[in-house]
Amino acid sequence: MKSIREIRKAKGLTLETLSKACGVSAKTILQYEHEPPKRPSRKVIEKLAQGLDLSPEDLMKRGGA
Repeated sequence: MKSIREIRKAKGLTLETLSKACGVSAKTILQYEHEPPKRPSRKVIEKLAQGLDLSPEDLMKRGGA
């Protein structure tokens, strides 16, 4: 399963670019990329998926959230 970081890197996105694209702070994304303190909320999953050009379901299947 790929992490959010692996998916972001594979799509050639920087942390800042993804942050701007999805409206989630770079700090929050960084937390989920390294050691998720808990499962992201549905709202955050939807925003991250949008920024990564994936459906929320695909992001969950890939293990990114």
